[in-house]
Amino acid sequence: MAAAGAGRGPRRSRARGGRRRGSPAAPCSRPPRAGSPPPRRPRSSTGCAAWACSTSASPCRWTSPELRLREQLGRIPDPEAARAPLEQLDQLDRLRRTVAAAAGDPLGTHEALEELGNYLGEAAGRTAAREKRQTLYGRSFLYQDSRRDLDVTIGGDLVDALRAPLAILLDSARWLAAEAAEAVSEQVRARFRELRARSQDVRLSELYLGVADVLAGAPGTVVDEVSEDFRLRWAELLDAADRTAGGSSDGEVRLSTDRIAPLAAVLFPHRRPAWSGARYHSPDLMLARTGGPDGPVQWVLGELHVALNTLESRVFHTQSDDRDELRDAVAADMGTGRVLALQPNDSPEVTPRTYPPLAVHVPGAYAYWSFGRDSGAPEGRSPGRRPRCGYARTAAR
Repeated sequence: MAAAGAGRGPRRSRARGGRRRGSPAAPCSRPPRAGSPPPRRPRSSTGCAAWACSTSASPCRWTSPELRLREQLGRIPDPEAARAPLEQLDQLDRLRRTVAAAAGDPLGTHEALEELGNYLGEAAGRTAAREKRQTLYGRSFLYQDSRRDLDVTIGGDLVDALRAPLAILLDSARWLAAEAAEAVSEQVRARFRELRARSQDVRLSELYLGVADVLAGAPGTVVDEVSEDFRLRWAELLDAADRTAGGSSDGEVRLSTDRIAPLAAVLFPHRRPAWSGARYHSPDLMLARTGGPDGPVQWVLGELHVALNTLESRVFHTQSDDRDELRDAVAADMGTGRVLALQPNDSPEVTPRTYPPLAVHVPGAYAYWSFGRDSGAPEGRSPGRRPRCGYARTAAR
């Protein structure tokens, strides 16, 4: 983790106006929560009834949405009304088990997925899978996953060799998160004042929509400017590298940690985490062996996830032998609490395998806000309570 500090470094930016900113998932074995409220009474019109069943995208303890749906259908007081959807759910579960049984057989897996997809499409009255133009992630209705029963021990010499270069990388990630937070905060306050000039009360939803382009990091926004500043600073750091002789045709670039550390400290001065989640930065690290099976190994950085704990992704949660251990580790880091945005189910960002939503929930420490009808509570809507509309009265200070 990058060290905290309050230093500021020179800004380098070409941004506009010279701005200086820089196996299918296993069903959950836990029973429904005791005392769960019954579903709302049906709304009837010309002989039709609509039950308010929901499989929210909140980070709930249900690892599979069909379990939540089954629990809700089981609380319908009229058994005859619940019979048909429960039978459909039973058939989907049987087809899911068929897919699981076909693991290792490519043709059998394909056929089982086709059968399940066709049935799901007929039952839902729509295409079972989403298209790429609708979302980049989670387009399939079911996926197979696996893990390997293997223990890996990494020696202290490899870990020690990683400390210094990784520290520079993490310091730069913390700098990026802090700079982006500062730039976005300025924009949020400015747009809040614009809304406040028109109305005494400003709803949080109104403010959110007013800064949606900024929060999305659209081209030309301050987030885009900060990202460009970040790239320019790393380009300057790479320019200080030595090009080794006899490398690849393009030339191999080697960075000496001792040599670039002073410049890195100027370009990416230590900053305090701008929000609770910004304590986390997750580098995807791999070990590669060079020069044959007995050759030396070296660390390879795949990518860096800034202000994100990738272990909170659903794939690690569902595959974990001890989910409570993962939750307790996150709780130790989030003692001051955390506010998380709840994406609507139809958001192109929502995916059932990774994030959002984050799969780890810390009771009593995590608060969720939603601009939809879902309150965001992991256990569902609390009895007798309705989601409240938030007001951004104190957003501009």
